[in-house]
Amino acid sequence: QQIVALMDGGSDILMVETIFDTLNAKAALYAVGEYLEITGLDVPVFVSGTLVDQSGRTLSGQTGEAFYASIRHAKPMCVGLNCALGAKHMTPFVERLAKCVECFLHVYSNAGLPNAMGGYDETPEDMAGQMKLFFDNGWLNMVGGCCGSTPQHIKAIREMSEGYEPRKLPDVGRPKMWLSGLEDLVVDDVHNHLGLPFLNVGERCNISGSIRFKKLMMAGDFGTAMDIAKKQVEDGAHVIDINVDDGMLDGLAAMQKFVKIAVTEPEVSKVPFMLDASKFEIVLAGVKWCQGKCIVNSISLKVGVELFKEQATLLKKHGCAIVVMAFDEDGQAATASEKVRICKRSYDMLVNEVRFPPEDIIFDPNVLTIGTGMEEHANYGVDFINATKTIKEQCPYVKISGGISNLSFGFRGVMKIRESIHSVFLQHAILESGMDVGIVNPHEMIAHSELEDDMKLLCENLVFNQTEEATDDMLERTTYERDCIAAKKKNLPLPRKPRGKMPKLPRLQFDYDKVAPTPATEPPLPTSDVARNHVPNSYLNSKLTMDSITAIRAKATNLTPLKLDHAQASDTYPESFPHFVRGRDSLREYITSLFTSRIALYDGAMGTMIQNYAKRNRLEEEEFRGDRFVDWTTSMKGNNDQLSITQPQIISAIYKEYLEVGGSDLIGTNTFSSTTIAMADYEMEDYVYELNYESARLAREVCDEVTAKDPSKPRFVVGAIGPTNRTGSISPSVEDPAARNVTFDELVEAYFQQIVALMDGGSDILMVETIFDTLNAKAALYAVGEYLEITGLDVPVFVSGTLVDQSGRTLSGQTGEAFYASIRHAKPMCVGLNCALGAKHMTPFVERLAKCVECFLHVYSNAGLPNAMGGYDETPEDMAGQMKLFFDNGWLNMVGGCCGSTPQHIKAIREMSEGYEPRKLPDVGRPKMWLSGLEDLVVDDVHNHLGLPFLNVGERCNISGSIRFKKLMMAGDFGTAMDIAKKQVEDGAHVIDINVDDGMLDGLAAMQKFVKIAVTEPEVSKVPFMLDASKFEIVLAGVKWCQGKCIVNSISLKVGVELFKEQATLLKKHGCAIVVMAFDEDGQAATASEKVRICKRSYDMLVNEVRFPPEDIIFDPNVLTIGTGMEEHANYGVDFINA
Repeated sequence: QQIVALMDGGSDILMVETIFDTLNAKAALYAVGEYLEITGLDVPVFVSGTLVDQSGRTLSGQTGEAFYASIRHAKPMCVGLNCALGAKHMTPFVERLAKCVECFLHVYSNAGLPNAMGGYDETPEDMAGQMKLFFDNGWLNMVGGCCGSTPQHIKAIREMSEGYEPRKLPDVGRPKMWLSGLEDLVVDDVHNHLGLPFLNVGERCNISGSIRFKKLMMAGDFGTAMDIAKKQVEDGAHVIDINVDDGMLDGLAAMQKFVKIAVTEPEVSKVPFMLDASKFEIVLAGVKWCQGKCIVNSISLKVGVELFKEQATLLKKHGCAIVVMAFDEDGQAATASEKVRICKRSYDMLVNEVRFPPEDIIFDPNVLTIGTGMEEHANYGVDFINATKTIKEQCPYVKISGGISNLSFGFRGVMKIRESIHSVFLQHAILESGMDVGIVNPHEMIAHSELEDDMKLLCENLVFNQTEEATDDMLERTTYERDCIAAKKKNLPLPRKPRGKMPKLPRLQFDYDKVAPTPATEPPLPTSDVARNHVPNSYLNSKLTMDSITAIRAKATNLTPLKLDHAQASDTYPESFPHFVRGRDSLREYITSLFTSRIALYDGAMGTMIQNYAKRNRLEEEEFRGDRFVDWTTSMKGNNDQLSITQPQIISAIYKEYLEVGGSDLIGTNTFSSTTIAMADYEMEDYVYELNYESARLAREVCDEVTAKDPSKPRFVVGAIGPTNRTGSISPSVEDPAARNVTFDELVEAYFQQIVALMDGGSDILMVETIFDTLNAKAALYAVGEYLEITGLDVPVFVSGTLVDQSGRTLSGQTGEAFYASIRHAKPMCVGLNCALGAKHMTPFVERLAKCVECFLHVYSNAGLPNAMGGYDETPEDMAGQMKLFFDNGWLNMVGGCCGSTPQHIKAIREMSEGYEPRKLPDVGRPKMWLSGLEDLVVDDVHNHLGLPFLNVGERCNISGSIRFKKLMMAGDFGTAMDIAKKQVEDGAHVIDINVDDGMLDGLAAMQKFVKIAVTEPEVSKVPFMLDASKFEIVLAGVKWCQGKCIVNSISLKVGVELFKEQATLLKKHGCAIVVMAFDEDGQAATASEKVRICKRSYDMLVNEVRFPPEDIIFDPNVLTIGTGMEEHANYGVDFINA
């Protein structure tokens, strides 16, 4: 109100003066700012503070420098001092202001100090004489008088000042963050108590950072809470973080009360505050009680661009520094590139649009927790450090901060471990990347130079993700430190210190280890003769009259005669690539040529196209039923696969649009749910043959029609085999982890029926897709293998997994690498990812697969993530743009779309992919045993905890290896048995041996129950299993519940040659590695020569006749007992070693 009237009355300049409380001045300057903003005027602003006595502080306790730092955001043209003191007594304070004030400087002092009557005794000459020192030193640009001065005093001062030069404005240097409490603090010039150029923000007045503080806040004990704040300042905090976020607390009231009390406590308020809350209105309320220049923590783009800029603008008006989190509309930045991208985007918006001072921006790129045991978290520390440097390079003058305690959250409870991790992290982040600020507990901080050498190495390995064992090693050290704490409390001897990291010893090399890798000419081949010799599929399915196939056809519900043969005349098209004729040419050879010459195109979403059709045309229950199912007893709407029977013209049109508009080389059949298991929801189990056959037939007809128009671009039918709506690895009951609603054999039977119909309908390729449970996929691939074996055909197989979120894991918990290791025994021609995520979010996981997959690689992602309505917003151009990174890096051989994609999306992707080279197949090197649980394990690359190139198989879940385990199994206590398994993994077992052989136990039931529970325990099932039994049917039953690639222990020639080969063949189909005992029909091998003879005989049989992968064979030449006193036993040890 005052400002409006002053300006209306003709004022030229606005002066906020005689400031004894800077908060009042900030309010006045805020009002000035609002006036200037709404009027669009440029009115010079002067500000004049009042230091009340020789302490050189305002009445509210601020030094002159802190007062200036608190109001400089208002960009006054002139700042100075007036009132309270005479010029003589102002001298030291004017001198200090003259050294720091960036604008013009003034003084209008009193005419000395007041006398006993309240009057002022200095004459004009006296007062002018006192001012002379100011002029001599060139400190002022304007001078006047306050209490006791008169026009005569001003005249004398004017005359005294004549001939003196005014104060020169200081040079403009690099902008710096200048905070204030009662005292000022230039952040860029700070070093902490450890000598690091780093601002310590004390965390203990944060409800999330201190249980004690939280309890005090909940009790309303603000007085004791001030003692915590004081202690932090004493311990080295430069700034106090204040956070009262709690669902049980009125945050708005608590923040205001805390700040209002804190500013009256000189030992607290001498430092600046960081006001910290998840709700913007809470921090804003706190800001309005801070006379100093504080930091607000935080704002981010997650609220959207407009609100972000609105909040930043408001805080700029209040003169706050701000913490900006690396969040945007899509969530939190985890990778280095995402941290940089979001911070740079925020910076450009703040500096260029809001005109926020860049030196007052603190980016928090998210210090995330490392040492969790999850691979995707392991790089969080080094990602932060790398991002910090890049952000500071790309965003001049900003600061970088983070909540340091987040880094070590997985090691809470052991402060020495946590602060050691922090010490290493900060040493590198600060000195090598330029981190400036952190929320810490200064009292607990450890100097890098004070760390023990072994602790420093453990921390370096963990922070920089330098070894795979870094987390495990640190967990071991944490256990030791925790035990030390307990021992000291009880005055007991300290426990033995862990040995720490052992050097890895070299593995013995044999001749076959020294063969150099060679370029691959095609993906790994199945072991059948037809595959190895590239025998073309005859496409004469009518000749496939095996009992299992004819029995399925006999149940077909098709109303028209089946057309089973799809061969073409050999002269239909020219003989050379890119032409293809069914029955004449090898599809395996054709795909290899296609996938190595360009990036092939798959189709997009069927469901999306059906939904789009329904938006334009009627597609209700009546249309789903058609004439055929008018009287069906259950609802059929939503059964998209059924439309292949009831509305074939719709499905054919969709197929055709993908081929003609999208340019797809391959299209998937409309059979995602066409198994007896999935169709049970619609009571349509009897129709699965017809569903699959008709879907494939329609696709065949459309592909042939489009190919005929351009024979140089043949189109192929991919028989789509979906995951079903049941899972073999996941219990449907939270109460019973061993419960399952489907068995492996039931899945195999359902998939086999589907495969027969897909092939009868004219499919070229079989694709097991959208795999969220690898056990289901293994069942599908087993069924494919059975079909190929009995028919003698070579049909290319593709496999596509689904990683459900940013953890990069399937729903059943496997990493992408573990998923591939679990299914690679089926020798798919192409493997990849589809569904669940958009291309952008798939990137790190596609990259990882591209580094390990031995065959071709594909992606058909969703059109982004689903929106609130379940739809997909990425345009064709957006989706294609997201795919570009895949093409740039040469990761793919085939690309397509899943949910939300349309022919227009595929067209855009096709156009984007043109000109890019497809992924090169990796060189073929020495084969290695590649096992998997939830995570993969290459046995040939393993070193154990002692540094030996040796796979530790934990023996304590073996009834013969542990009395405790045996008792638990006899009592049916599987829960406690899991604890034994977990402990083995913690202690260094790479594989868990599971054996429940006992005459008093139902081994078949116990093995299955143990495995079904174990696969639901991540800390157990992250490692592969060794299934161990004397009866083959027991291990086989266990195999059928393992989604990963396990080891079977054991088979041997003691059962005879035929049964030995039969068992090996069955285990090969399941993808198992095997232990082969050195037994034969005559018994156990004891001597070195017998061990060698039996193992070599077994090897030749397995490799040459069964075609078992040699790298998946483990021989056990029998470790026999020595030291018995019997001479014939004395050589058993050396015989084993020699053999």
